[in-house]
Amino acid sequence: MTNLRSQASWDQSYAAVRFAKADESSSVARFLKNSAAGLTGECIEIGCFPGQFLPILGDLGLRLNGIDLAPGTDDALPTWLRGLSYEIGQFVRQDFTEWAPEKSYSFVYSLGFLEHFVEWPSIIAHHAKLVVPGGTIVLGAPNFSGILQRILHKFLDGRNYSTHYVPSMNTEAWSRVLELLGFDVTYAGPLGGFDFWAEGDVRSPVQDAFLGVVQKARPYLMSLPDLNGFHTSSYLALAAKRRPQVDVMQRYQQAAPVIEMIRSDADEKSAALDTVADGIISALKAHIR
Repeated sequence: MTNLRSQASWDQSYAAVRFAKADESSSVARFLKNSAAGLTGECIEIGCFPGQFLPILGDLGLRLNGIDLAPGTDDALPTWLRGLSYEIGQFVRQDFTEWAPEKSYSFVYSLGFLEHFVEWPSIIAHHAKLVVPGGTIVLGAPNFSGILQRILHKFLDGRNYSTHYVPSMNTEAWSRVLELLGFDVTYAGPLGGFDFWAEGDVRSPVQDAFLGVVQKARPYLMSLPDLNGFHTSSYLALAAKRRPQVDVMQRYQQAAPVIEMIRSDADEKSAALDTVADGIISALKAHIR
């Protein structure tokens, strides 16, 4: 499968990482906690390193599992979690698309994983087949797709933007795929309101000036509840429950033509938004000069 971000770049970003539990008050942590409430058994995070959200699930009594290609996935990370007295299952350092586990999980989730893949419906299916009947799947990704977020990231965060397959950042499309696979979607949409971050990049003086304006306005914009929408929120999320007696991969194969239409539709919608965003970016550049 086509992954737009190299493992080397991930490894570089994690070179100085320190294990730490996520802020429990964050919108993502609260969404995970609410989505997993009442579940028992085991959970797994796809793309788990450095594991900041796993303790949220451990606090609910779930046994923790994970898979990632980052160094430390199969030793340092579970050692840290075990030191916090969580029950630990299996932590695998392997390519998720080539992994064939022998069991299923009550709670399967990934945060910032699927949007790096051009073949994102297949990635969703790989997640879905791991969920036990009656279990829950959660998908989360940054939102570079809405107009405001697309403009900001494309203009000010270009290198990072290029490592994401932006048409995949579409919770309506995720929902349609999962419904075809035998899941009932309980939530799909924006999460947490406005925020903006930009990774290290080479920027022009014009871009630096505009980034400074955005950074100054960021606290105020984050305080506005009306900015919790598709075009403005910084994050997207979905939760869904697997129906009983559903063969996920059989459904995936049977629905392949429809799923391809969903993927194509997402591509077209993203291309239309790109046209709008590019026009606004051009106007901004001309105005700032």
